[in-house]
Amino acid sequence: MTARRHPVPAPAPAGLRVLSGGGETWWRPVTWVIYTVVAVAAFLAFIFLRTAVDEVVYEISNTRAQIQGELERKARLEEEKRGLQSPWEIVPIAERMLGMELPDDVIPVYVADPAPVTDGEASTRIGEGRG
Repeated sequence: MTARRHPVPAPAPAGLRVLSGGGETWWRPVTWVIYTVVAVAAFLAFIFLRTAVDEVVYEISNTRAQIQGELERKARLEEEKRGLQSPWEIVPIAERMLGMELPDDVIPVYVADPAPVTDGEASTRIGEGRG
């Protein structure tokens, strides 16, 4: 039976040294702990930011709903205002709600549309009314 020849390591080149594989590896778990802490912190930051964004979107949604409600209220009030433009529509409301009465000796006066006035005529017409 013949024995195998055991390989003889070649000499290391000058300036280099050979490290064995079982050296100090204490830094590897620390590195993984740091990576894990950073990952968990990033995940929690993401959740916090997402929650903050959702709250802002909810507030914007509520504000838009309030704006829409106020716009509808404004439209109703403007419609009511247009309905109360005529004095004859205001009189029954004033009598009913405020107890006001229209005197019997009031004579309604109706004025026809005046002719258009130019700038030159306006100054003379204004002075005509005074005596």
